[in-house]
Amino acid sequence: MPANQMDQADIISAINALVGTDKAKVKEFAKALRSDARDVAQALINVGAGQKAGEMGGKVEELEGKVRELTEQLESKETELTDARAKVPDAASLEEAARKKWEPKLGKEKERADKAEANLTNALTQIAVDKAIARLITPNEQGMRADPEYANLIAAEKIRKQITVRTDGTLGVKQLGEDGEYDGESLDDKVSALVNDFRPTIPSTFVLSNADSGAGIRNGGGGSGKIAVTEQQLAAEMRQSGRYRGTF
Repeated sequence: MPANQMDQADIISAINALVGTDKAKVKEFAKALRSDARDVAQALINVGAGQKAGEMGGKVEELEGKVRELTEQLESKETELTDARAKVPDAASLEEAARKKWEPKLGKEKERADKAEANLTNALTQIAVDKAIARLITPNEQGMRADPEYANLIAAEKIRKQITVRTDGTLGVKQLGEDGEYDGESLDDKVSALVNDFRPTIPSTFVLSNADSGAGIRNGGGGSGKIAVTEQQLAAEMRQSGRYRGTF
């Protein structure tokens, strides 16, 4: 059929028959169109570009829709998170609340514990003091002893300062006038060493011999019943009573 008698359908049918599905022939035919039928080739290019733009436009709109959806979901989650944070106090607030709640109770418990420790320390110290006083008012090899009232009122406080209570509950006895402690296998040994050093420091006014009654000294000499509390008062009592004055 002559080309001038072929319609559009015949031309398209002839092209398909010519190139078929052979990609090489398709490319060769497209090249020929661009070379020999430029207007047709350009029109085909424009139509293809328009189709691609239409396809891309639809995909862009689809993607934009998904982006909007995800953004809305993210904003919703952020709102939920903000609300949750507002309902739950932060760590600092929780710590402060706990401190306010428990600090008074802990303070009272510490006060009781400190008091109990002080009572225990005093009780342990008193054990050593009692041992020392018992030795002071007991005659030594020369038959000399401390006046009991002096020993209990004056010497006891001085000796108390020499007693230390360790963290494990054991007792130490500091050397008189020294920084170190007395050595000894037992507390009795250490107390005895302290008493031996303490005896010479007792004023002679308060030293008794076996000949003394050892009944103790009372203020006023007239039986007022008030116990003397200073060495000066005791010394005055001794001078008035004519008690023995000796030395260890």
